[in-house]
Amino acid sequence: MSQADVSTCSAPQRVFQEAVKKGNTKELHSLLQNMTNCEFNVNSFGPEGQTALHQSVIDGNLELVKLLVKFGADIRLANREGWSALHIAAFGGHQDIVLYLITKAKYSSGARPDSGNQQETQQETQQEIQQENQQEFQQESQQETQQEIQQENQQEFQQESQQETQQEIQQENQQEFQQESQQETQQEIQQENQQEFQQESQQETQQESQQESQQETQQETQQESQQETQQETQQETQQETQQETPQESQQETQQETQQESQQETQQETQQETQQETPQESQQETQQETQQESQQETQQETQQESQQESQQETQQESQQESQQETQQESQQESQQETQQETQQETQQETQQESQQETQQETQQETQQESQQESQQETQQETQQDKLLFMNN
Repeated sequence: MSQADVSTCSAPQRVFQEAVKKGNTKELHSLLQNMTNCEFNVNSFGPEGQTALHQSVIDGNLELVKLLVKFGADIRLANREGWSALHIAAFGGHQDIVLYLITKAKYSSGARPDSGNQQETQQETQQEIQQENQQEFQQESQQETQQEIQQENQQEFQQESQQETQQEIQQENQQEFQQESQQETQQEIQQENQQEFQQESQQETQQESQQESQQETQQETQQESQQETQQETQQETQQETQQETPQESQQETQQETQQESQQETQQETQQETQQETPQESQQETQQETQQESQQETQQETQQESQQESQQETQQESQQESQQETQQESQQESQQETQQETQQETQQETQQESQQETQQETQQETQQESQQESQQETQQETQQDKLLFMNN
């Protein structure tokens, strides 16, 4: 008898009862095996008037019932209230326990087994214990294999999940890279559109300012030309008048002298007429009046012709000045338009060259970024593979 048997045999009865209440078959199995050589009664009643078999039937624990029966629990015993284990199982609705107890009751006789049958029952109990041990071993081995299979399945699932997460991460990185590249391209396009819009607005403002300046210059030139023509015409008219004034003064002096001479002649004629006959005086007066009328008509015609000539000269000078100013303004506008067209063509060529260079640089940067991303993804996949192989 070992030290463990002595310690378990010296344990109080309540240890067994507590183990039955817990319903732990393994603990009770080891406890009953160690108590086989001890003077211990499996059919002892507890403080509630129930045996261990009665308590296991109340709990509906078929395995514990089988274990207690194997170790000598009597199925015919009744509790304080007179209920047997079969009555309790039937009342509790435990059909599996009822069937088991009925089958056991068939093989048992009405009286207690004699000493001749005890050896057979012991052998049967030993065989049943061996079978149970084999079954437990098989169950444990099955459980271990199941655990191993579960572990393998878990590892495979983890590997698959890792691969899926890696693929998802790669896809997300690719999507992020594509989104970033798209955003960059959109921003660049927006910037280009803004630049083009600004350039167009600048060109429009320049054109408007140029047109306004041209109009202002044309107006100024026209005004200046008109002023110059007016000044020239005034100067010419002044010069002509200056040239004509001596002639007019001469004419006036002539007229005055003529008038004086006429007055003198009239006076003389009057005096003579007083002396001469009235007929002669009349003839003379008629001649004089005719001469005076002729002189006056000549003077008037001369003045009219002079005025007409002055007007014609003024008109001709104005027309010539206007034509000259128009020609000059047209030449200046043509030169300015030529310069503007040259500048616009230069600007357009510069813009086109800049756009081409920008597009080339964008394409190169996109290709480089794609190559770098591909290299990084390849490196990451290789590192992941190495880590996976090492694990």
